[in-house]
This record gives sequence, C-alpha cells and structure tokens, in this order.
Amino acid sequence: VPARTDYSVFHNLNAKVVAEGVEDEKQVEYLKQAGCDYIQGFYYYRPMDEDSFISLIDQQKRENDAQPAVDRGG
Repeated sequence: VPARTDYSVFHNLNAKVVAEGVEDEKQVEYLKQAGCDYIQGFYYYRPMDEDSFISLIDQQKRENDAQPAVDRGG
C-alpha cells in the first residue's frame, strides 16, 4: 500500500483520480478512503477476450434492469 496521498489537490483542479493495478480488497478500501474516484485492476476482473467482455456487460445490464427502481423523492 502506498504512502498516504491527499487526492484533494487533484479534486480541487476538477481532475479525477484513477488507480490501476489494484489486486486485493485491502488496496480497494485504502483507495476508497483516500478519495480515489476510479479503481481498476485484477481485483475486479482478469483480462478477457472481447466475447467474454460483451457477455459480462450484457449479464450486468440484465441484473441492473431486474433491480427495482429507487424512488429518490424528486
């Protein structure tokens, strides 16, 4: 785990912070607490071919579509 970083410097510049190469839950939690905007790496998915990626996205879309709508009171 890297030394503590203050991502507010980047946020003050309206920049987003992306962490790449994240491999375990400990790193994910650290980065979330530090204010990282986007996290990617083997922790979430290993590299995959195009057909596998399309199938994954289709499956996630079906799962999201099956979730009940959230009433945000607006």
